[in-house]
Amino acid sequence: MNSSNIPNTSPSASSASTERVVHLVEAASPQTCGTTLALLAMLRAEAGERSTVVLMGNSALSDLAEAAQLRGAHRVGVPFGRAVCGLPALRRVLSAVGPASQIVCWSAGSLLAARVLRPTTPRVMVAVQSIGSDAGRMVRWCLRWPGMGGTRVVTLGDALRTTLTNGPLRDWYEAVQPLPALALRPPVPSDARGVLRTRWGVSDERVKVVAMLADPPVVVDAQLGAIAASVARETLCDAGWPGQVAVLLHPDQWHRPRAQLMMENLGGHFPIVLEPKLATPWQVTAGCDLVMTMGPGAGGLALTSAMAAGLPIVAEPTPRVREWLTHNRNARLADSGEPRFLAHEITEMLSDPDSTGRLRLAARHTIAQRDEPIAPWLQALENCNPADTSANATAQTTAGHADEKPSAGKSADASSHDPDRRAPGYS
Repeated sequence: MNSSNIPNTSPSASSASTERVVHLVEAASPQTCGTTLALLAMLRAEAGERSTVVLMGNSALSDLAEAAQLRGAHRVGVPFGRAVCGLPALRRVLSAVGPASQIVCWSAGSLLAARVLRPTTPRVMVAVQSIGSDAGRMVRWCLRWPGMGGTRVVTLGDALRTTLTNGPLRDWYEAVQPLPALALRPPVPSDARGVLRTRWGVSDERVKVVAMLADPPVVVDAQLGAIAASVARETLCDAGWPGQVAVLLHPDQWHRPRAQLMMENLGGHFPIVLEPKLATPWQVTAGCDLVMTMGPGAGGLALTSAMAAGLPIVAEPTPRVREWLTHNRNARLADSGEPRFLAHEITEMLSDPDSTGRLRLAARHTIAQRDEPIAPWLQALENCNPADTSANATAQTTAGHADEKPSAGKSADASSHDPDRRAPGYS
C-alpha cells in the first residue's frame, strides 16, 4: 500500500468512474488502532467496490492495516501522520479518486481536512471511542459551519453517544447518531497459543497471562493493572496456589516504565511481557488466560474480540462495558477506581476454574448469538441526504448561539463571541 496505488486520473478514467464513498484514516488519531481498522475492513468487505480507503501516514500504518486485513487501500504520506498537515497531498489523492458521494472520516483531523478540501461533499465522522478537547473543538467547528455538504457524527453504540454529548460535543445531541455496537470475530489460529507463550518466555501453563486490553491499548494505566495482578497473585499464593501471574503490556502503554520499575523493586518475581501486537488483540489472545480492561478505553471492539476468543474477562463497569457484560453472567465486574477491587475479581477468576469456564462460555455465546447489525452501518456510511444534514446543522447552530449575546459595540457574529469561530488545528 503506497501512493503508487492511486488510481488513474485521466479524463477517460474519470468519466467512466462512478461516485463512491471515500474513507479517510490518519495515523495521528488515537482512534487509528488495529481494532478500528478491522471494523473498517469488515464494513468495506460488505460494501465491495463502492468504497475507497485513503490511509494518511507512514509504512507503520500500512502494516497495521495489513494485520487488520484491510487491503487495497491507498496510502499517502503526510507530515506527522496528521491530515491537516498534508492538505496538498490529500487534495491530489482526492482528485485522483474522483467524485465522492460521501466522505467517511475516522478522526476529527480527517473530518476537518475533508471540510476544508471538499466543502460541498457530505461528510460523516465515525467515533469508536471518546475524543479529547482539541478533537472536540474540531468536530464542533465542522458541525457549526458544515458547508453545503453537511456534517454528521455516528458512534459505536449508545453509551459512546452519551459520553460525547455529555462532554466534548455538549449541545450537539441531535447531530450525533448512535449505531448498533458491532463485535469483532477475527479468526484465531489453533496452534497460536504454544507459539505465543514460547516467544513470551512463559511456556509453563501454570503461569497465567493477564492481558490489559483497551481501544487503543496504550490508554490503559499499566501501573494500576500491574498492581491489581500482583495483589491477586500474593493473595492466591498465601492460599497455597502453585501458579504465577504475568501481565501482557503494549510497549507504549501508559505508565509502562513505572510498572516495570515497581515490579523490579519487588524482586523480579512478577514477570511483565511486552507485546506490540496487543494493538491487534486477536493476534495474541490465544496465548492469554485472562483479560483485564479498565478506564476510558474499556469496552469497545477490543473487548468483543476477547469475548469471541472465549477469554475470561475482568473489567470496570463503564457504560461501554455494560453494553456487553453483566457481572457474574459472562464476566466479573469490579468497582471502578481501586486496583484492589480488580485484584479481588482476578483472584476469584483464577481460584475457581469451574466458574471461570462458565463465564468464558457465556461471553462467547453472547457474541455468537448476537445478529450483526451491519445494515444500519452501511446505510449510514454509504447513503447520505445533504438536505437533512444541512437542516440539522442549521438547527444546531441556532441552538448553539442561543446563549451567545454580543457585547456593546460589536456585531453578533464577531469571532470574539465564539471560541469555535476560527478554524481549529492541532495543539
